[in-house]
Amino acid sequence: PDGASYDSSAITALTFTADFNGDGCIDGTTSVTGVVCQPYSAANPETLSYCWDPGAGFRQLFLVPGALTDTEAHCKDADGALPILAGQVTSFKLSYRSNEYLYDADGDGITTWSELDSAGPPVGNNDAALGQPELANVDSVVIALTVSANGNHAQAYTTQVDLRNLS
Repeated sequence: PDGASYDSSAITALTFTADFNGDGCIDGTTSVTGVVCQPYSAANPETLSYCWDPGAGFRQLFLVPGALTDTEAHCKDADGALPILAGQVTSFKLSYRSNEYLYDADGDGITTWSELDSAGPPVGNNDAALGQPELANVDSVVIALTVSANGNHAQAYTTQVDLRNLS
């Protein structure tokens, strides 16, 4: 993720789950007794990954059904990867933010995951890595990407996606 260890030359990916079909289950499983789940299938992928590979010749933002594993050398190698989101992507960065403004250490109006981490318990663990408990307090993801047409014109895009149903 963003922060001191961010490497713009490395694969950047985000995996998330959602109950797209509204059956109360994620990928065919639930913790609620008596709920009948639709099984995981290519038509019911409720775990998805967005993946960007800055390697030469790729420059595409991929959508991957399921989670990525450490066995893929490139995003395109993931089973079912589709380069459908954007082409000619020259930069891609994800930033994780929180509405826990009490922990906005630099007073800029944005609470980053690293500020949560530095705050210590109960919102962080001061280990310089995005994990629990910081993820429990992240409620938005900022997506910033730049696309370039034939190297002549670059256009930057940024959007913030607010997360819901945190558990």
